[in-house]
Amino acid sequence: MNRFRFAASAAIVVLTLAVSVRGAAPAPAATQLPPIVLPEGDARDLVKRLCEECHSLQSLVARRRLPSEWREVLDKMYSQGMAATDDEDAKVVIYINANFGKIDPNKGTAKELMSVLEISQTQADAVIAARPIAAVEDLAKIPGFDEKKIAAIRDRLVF
Repeated sequence: MNRFRFAASAAIVVLTLAVSVRGAAPAPAATQLPPIVLPEGDARDLVKRLCEECHSLQSLVARRRLPSEWREVLDKMYSQGMAATDDEDAKVVIYINANFGKIDPNKGTAKELMSVLEISQTQADAVIAARPIAAVEDLAKIPGFDEKKIAAIRDRLVF
């Protein structure tokens, strides 16, 4: 009698599972993001090759970072096996700061300002001389920063 109850119980469980699986809605197709196209630049192919060895480019373009934050990201990638020469590293740093960087104009070095904001040494020196800069609009008081230039770099600035 116990065998019969066990067999009957097992049959009910199997039928219940079969019906529930058969009646279940199909799983939705995974949505794929469009491929990331990196901006033009001397190190574009190098950055693409180095980053895609381990992950998609989505994490690269997801948010802007300060130069110090990009340095931390690159150092972590090196500690996890990414290999690049010093020359390649320098090119990568310039490329990612110019395309995916942000900076506080009150704290960045002239070199960082030049890289992130894509400005000249003269303009970077003028930004440093104009400190403290309270808002984006204050840049309009600095020679070489017209409305067009400010609009182009606005999203790269943090205060």
